[in-house]
Parts: sequence; C-alpha cells; structure tokens
Amino acid sequence: MPFIEAFRQFQFKAKRENFCNIHVSLVPQPSTTGEQKTKPTQNSVRELRGLGLSPDLIVCRCTTPMEKSVKEKISMFCHVEPEQVICVYDVCSLYRVPLLLEAEGVVGYFKERLNLQFEANSRRLLNKWKEMADRYDRTLEICSIALVGKYTKLSDSYASVIKALEHSALAINQKLEVKYIDSADLEPCRQLDEPVKYHEAWQNLCSANGVLVPGGFGFRGTEGKILAIAWARRQKKPFLGVCLGMQLAVVEFARNALNWPDANSTEFNPNTKYPVVIDMPEHNPGEMGGTMRLGKRRTILKEKNSVLST
Repeated sequence: MPFIEAFRQFQFKAKRENFCNIHVSLVPQPSTTGEQKTKPTQNSVRELRGLGLSPDLIVCRCTTPMEKSVKEKISMFCHVEPEQVICVYDVCSLYRVPLLLEAEGVVGYFKERLNLQFEANSRRLLNKWKEMADRYDRTLEICSIALVGKYTKLSDSYASVIKALEHSALAINQKLEVKYIDSADLEPCRQLDEPVKYHEAWQNLCSANGVLVPGGFGFRGTEGKILAIAWARRQKKPFLGVCLGMQLAVVEFARNALNWPDANSTEFNPNTKYPVVIDMPEHNPGEMGGTMRLGKRRTILKEKNSVLST
C-alpha cells in the first residue's frame, strides 16, 4: 500500500522525536463467549511491522472496558509496554472520547514521547470540555430539525451541517433530533405515486421545530424544497437555507410574496422571466454549480431605495 510506504520513509525524515505512530485495532468480543479476542490485533501489528512501521501506541476499539489480562497479553505479543496499549471502549457520546483518552494516559505519553510543552491553562480547557460532556448527558429536552434535501439516504452527505446543528443544540441545552426528509417526497406528484411517503414527509415537516434546507445541485427535488420553505415562512417556523437552500428561499419569496410565479434560478430555467438567482459565467465551467459565489464579484444595484442598497 503506497501510503504505508510513504509513512515508513517519512519516519526517518521527520526523526523519531517528531514522529508517533498510532495503530488502531478492533478487539472483538463475541456475544457467545464474552471474551475479548486479541488475535486480530496481534496479526495486524505483525503485518505493520513487516511493512517497516512499529506502533508507538496501540489503540484498541472495544465495546466494553478492556480487562487487565487482555491488555497485558497485547503488550506481551506486540512488544510494547502495557502503558502503550490504550483501550477506547464505547461511551455514551462522542464528547466523552477525549476524556477517555486523557484518563488512559495518552496526554502524558505524548508530552513525554514528543517533548511537548503544554500551556498552563490546558487543565482548565479540559475541565470546560468535561462540563460540556456532562451537560450533553444531562440534557433531556429535544429540538427537532427537519433537514429537507436530496441525499438523505446517505448519512454522511450532510455531516458538517449535522455537527453544526448538534453544537448549536448543545449550546441551548437541548438534544438534536434530525428528521431527514427527501425533498421529492413533498412534491404533489409523489402524492399520486407513493401517497404514504408523501404524507409521512409532510407529517415530519409539520412536527419539526425548525427547517433547514442544505446545499445541492441539479433540478430534482428543488420544487419540494421550495414547498418546505414556503410552509416554514407562512407558519413562521425558524428556517435556515444553506447555499442552494438560501437561493431557493429567494425564489420562493419572489414567487409567493412578490407574485412572480415564473421566478427561478437560471441554473434551473435559463429562460425565466424573473431570474432572481443568476448564473455567474466567470465561475461556471459548464457544469452544475455556476450559481455559487466563490469570490469577489461586482454587483450593480439598479434601485437606490432597495433594502440591500442601504
């Protein structure tokens, strides 16, 4: 594997005092016996050494805390000290993982191994992190957000948006519940083809505390997003449009508040009578996405009394 060979060569260029190799390995625990198996870790470390890399830390992923005898066994057969075997077991939230690593001695190991000088306020920062993790575990009130998009079947498609929402919910002492809604399921044609999906989508939308329409490309599902945006505006529900979501909010307002039924983005209808979102040729390579603002662009406002001009 080329990237392993690159790491092997890099360790000599970086020198040992600047290079730390962390090997992550699964320690399975079959439900039939409940015994934590070390063979996969032993074999993977052996293979890694055969490729010219020796682990400084072996991070073992487990479902439950690792028994002392298991840690000692991995230490013995993988030729590392027991302190270099780190157990990362399943915890109640992602925010607990840094605290778990600190409790396992990872911070102290890095400080000694890489000769790191920590700032005096590092403990204070860790305490703040612990307070946040404790607050997350204690939070009971739910904040539900309807995420109306086209790629809702792919869990990682909106990962950055979901993480931002989680942090926002945590800041107001609430837990996030995301209602994933395929925007095409909100469109009238879906009511005829698959009425169950149509009614479920609208039920999820109507029961949410807020609506978020993320970015995307292509015409499919845009009318469903516009319907969701119109519903949020009329019901005075909190709404956030990101990238395409904000563009479609402009389209929705032009259609329903300004009575421009033909309003659209030129990305979807180049011949629209009211091009409220325009294509930017200097940014458009001929593919989807030519309406994205990727840099400075001079804008000329024809009306001096508009809200935007002031």
